[in-house]
Amino acid sequence: MLLVSRHLTDYWHFPASIFTVRVNLAWETSMVLLREHLAALPADQNVFLDIPLLRRKPPCTEWRVGEIIEMATEFPCIRYVGISRVEAPEHLMTYIVKLPNVAVVPKIESIAGCRNIKSIAHVLTEPKIVMLDHDDLFHDILDKGLDPAGLYDEHITPLRHYCRQCGIRLLRTAGVMFADHLPPKPPTARLVLAELCSHAADVLTGIGEHKDVNDLAASLRCKANELRFAWTDITGDQ
Repeated sequence: MLLVSRHLTDYWHFPASIFTVRVNLAWETSMVLLREHLAALPADQNVFLDIPLLRRKPPCTEWRVGEIIEMATEFPCIRYVGISRVEAPEHLMTYIVKLPNVAVVPKIESIAGCRNIKSIAHVLTEPKIVMLDHDDLFHDILDKGLDPAGLYDEHITPLRHYCRQCGIRLLRTAGVMFADHLPPKPPTARLVLAELCSHAADVLTGIGEHKDVNDLAASLRCKANELRFAWTDITGDQ
């Protein structure tokens, strides 16, 4: 699974067949705004809804279970729900019971979460997925006055081995994008097709006005080639 932040979709197109969009509810300040952002995604886009329970860093928008259920019911594109700071199976059960058609993903962010991974994984339904926040795990080790040198050998590596042995997908950070500005959003497939249809309509209008058919055909062919390059930029398809 490849997760990309919803914020990135404001500036670039990520094919829904490859990427799942992660919507971090910490940054969604209202149901109205969340609906707007979800409705703007392609119809076939899978969504990972990240719920910031017990979040210690800003922003700290709080969401009720009922609101999450309402959104998951209204938007079937929500296929995954991530639960923050899971340290025991009971932290997941409300969501597993109330969202039977959604994969509930525990976010491991503490020593307790790592140590209890077996019991946590036991209650997960298929597909079994776990997300690791190594940064929060590191701070949990510091908060408990333990040696941070044990981050990998004592916690992350055993977690990875367990997930691999049990066929559990373990999501980890795979880089972060930094920029002093963001590029303009390229045309989506929908816009490319809309522009081509619009140009075709102009051509048909020209035929009705008895313009030279060869010139109109050449114009349409030129526009099609132009849009084919735009499509390649979006999908990578030739």
